Amino acid sequence: MISPNVDRENLEISFSCASNYPYARHDKEQHRYFIEKLVISGDAVDLTRLNGGASVLKNHDTDKILGVISRAWIEDGVVCVRIRFRTDDMSRNLFNDIAAGIVPNVSIGYSVEHYNEYTDTEGNLVRDVDKWTA
Repeated sequence: MISPNVDRENLEISFSCASNYPYARHDKEQHRYFIEKLVISGDAVDLTRLNGGASVLKNHDTDKILGVISRAWIEDGVVCVRIRFRTDDMSRNLFNDIAAGIVPNVSIGYSVEHYNEYTDTEGNLVRDVDKWTA
């Protein structure tokens, strides 16, 4: 995981936003739980949307735009972003909380194009997402 790179004057910060860390999910159509793992590689992740100036949202709410992604890339097995925040109070407060480590985790919206599904040695259903758009 990269260390946040902070530019307080311009309200810009870089940090990791996606990794291959296993995450518990629920398949609503098939009514079952599974563990999802994102494959992080240039072949697996499409960063076009992020690099096209994707909006940064509060809690995935499209009515609460906090800033814009100016750059997305893969480094050390994680997806990283450079974000420029707006200057309003809500955006500035979140910027300061991320920079201070008070908000250590962020979430990105993504779509799954392809996955491999299997059962691991402990009996868990696992989906390795090997094609996805961030």
